[in-house]
Amino acid sequence: MEKLGEVYKLSSSERSTDLSFPRGGEGLSVRFEDLIKKLPAAFYATDKDGYIILYNDAAVQLWGREPEIGKDRWCGSFKIFQLDGITEVPLDECPMALTLKKKESVRVDQPYIVECPDGSRKYFIPYPDPIFDLYGNVTGATNMLMDVTESRLAENQKARLAAIIDSSSDAIISKTLNSVITSWNQAAEKMFGYTEEEMIGQSIFKLIPPDRTEEESQILEKIKKGKLVDHYETKRLRKDGKLIDISLTISPIKDSDGNITGASKIARDITRTKILERHKDDFIKMASHELKTPVTSINGYVQLLLHICDEREYKLPDAVKKCLHTIERQVSKLTALITELLDASKMESDKLELRKTQFKLEELIEECVAEARQITLKHAIIFRSDYPGKITADKLRIGQVITNLLSNAIKYSPASDKVAVFLKKEGEYLQIEITDFGIGIDINDQSKIFERFYRVNGREEHTYPGFGIGLFISNEIIRRHGGTVEVKSEKNKGSVFTVTLPLTS
Repeated sequence: MEKLGEVYKLSSSERSTDLSFPRGGEGLSVRFEDLIKKLPAAFYATDKDGYIILYNDAAVQLWGREPEIGKDRWCGSFKIFQLDGITEVPLDECPMALTLKKKESVRVDQPYIVECPDGSRKYFIPYPDPIFDLYGNVTGATNMLMDVTESRLAENQKARLAAIIDSSSDAIISKTLNSVITSWNQAAEKMFGYTEEEMIGQSIFKLIPPDRTEEESQILEKIKKGKLVDHYETKRLRKDGKLIDISLTISPIKDSDGNITGASKIARDITRTKILERHKDDFIKMASHELKTPVTSINGYVQLLLHICDEREYKLPDAVKKCLHTIERQVSKLTALITELLDASKMESDKLELRKTQFKLEELIEECVAEARQITLKHAIIFRSDYPGKITADKLRIGQVITNLLSNAIKYSPASDKVAVFLKKEGEYLQIEITDFGIGIDINDQSKIFERFYRVNGREEHTYPGFGIGLFISNEIIRRHGGTVEVKSEKNKGSVFTVTLPLTS
């Protein structure tokens, strides 16, 4: 311990066994240096006039500075603020100063904020006490400062999360691994009709329809493995007995040791999105069927006119023949679009039927390639096969996929002059690779191009017509065969679409 005039600084490197306060501090002559040094809390002392005469290392860490013995008065803080973080507390009005002025211990009901010279802030609670001599005169004071920064920040975060949860339009519910509900926000009350008091401590099965109870065990199995259940669409029961469509996102809840103790569930009511999707699908079905009849009729009359001209050798003006062939091509495009809409509708309602047979995939691809060559005069379509055997699948639907991919490869490579197709066997699977050397697909769009009605946004892409459902249908057809469709692409360098199919499914 180093003597500075009439005061002492507590040093962590010295082993003094006696500490006394001069200036009338005889009543506090005790051996407590080791005790103070080991305190997790900041500690300091002042003389009767409030000048600091002693402090420990924890106090320096809290204040962010080392005070000057005999010069710093009341406390070693740089600045002190009320809990609002705005109202500054003058140092001569801090709890230590009030304790010495009032000659009694001053206690506060909320923490203060100390600002360090570097601008960082911490929360602390002061416990100042006056020191009296044998005659009752104040000879100084001690102050223990409890750093509550971590707990206060945790409380603030908890309060913010609670505010977010309460203001959320989605139902946010937490539950144990035994399916017992432990929290229930206002949106959950609005969505399901039950109050918080009615649901806390109750089983989540209260919301699950009887025919869907197995979903809970499946969800919990994933949660126990630390997996996220993302956008799981299902139905749940309201208090009034009404079934609602919801989308669930469920995450594991972990304790401080990383153990999974429960699950947090976010539920979004998608009932309206589903009254709207059904209406949209019904409209698509109706419109497609209604359009198909007149389009078929137009196509029939065009074919009849062309046939009459050819059979009877009518010498129609070239412009008329050209118009008839243009109508024929446009009607074919319109028919294909109508068919795509109907197929997309069937996909959504799970009514697309697969009629599987055994056939040679190599021969089917050759047919599709031959047809594709008829629609392009510019592109050389190169086909190579390493598998002449058979596959079990829906020949018509697989042909539809290949035709769609070939059509896209030609359409999106206007500056290129070739498309490559390769069939090969990989174990128990067959792979069809269709490579173009066109405009390519941006990395951000590659995961979305198989979504229904998704179209890439871009100056080049907008010049090509379409509904954005061809790849959606192709992906669904292959998926229902137990296969996959993947894409690898680089902007302005082309794309490779790979269709993987099991030999038997």
